[in-house]
Amino acid sequence: MPTLKTLNGAGKYHDSNAREDVISYILQPEKTPHHLVGGVEVDMNNPAQSMAQVAQAHGKDSRIRLHHCVISFHPDEVDALNVVQAVAEQISGKIGETYQTVYAVHEDTDHPHIHMVYNSVSYAT
Repeated sequence: MPTLKTLNGAGKYHDSNAREDVISYILQPEKTPHHLVGGVEVDMNNPAQSMAQVAQAHGKDSRIRLHHCVISFHPDEVDALNVVQAVAEQISGKIGETYQTVYAVHEDTDHPHIHMVYNSVSYAT
């Protein structure tokens, strides 16, 4: 069974560089060699800026800047990365109905895992 871990601790998710720092981390090419990444309602050329623009437009560019979670699979749980990517696309699609979302399938460990980041400010409400 996959596990879900949220990583929204105090500090690094609150500062003005949080979006850029966390999104840059999850999109590192060495962690995503098959480039299984995507986003919903963001410009993937600069997703952090896209999220900042929505937050600024709604006057909410302070406090926590984004939410970050990791969905991990046991090494024997999935037999293909495209299954993990499909899970990432489905979850980000659902969250993306309300919040800008970026995901990346990391392959740098013995088990595939999805990093998902979404804006703390809704573009829809």
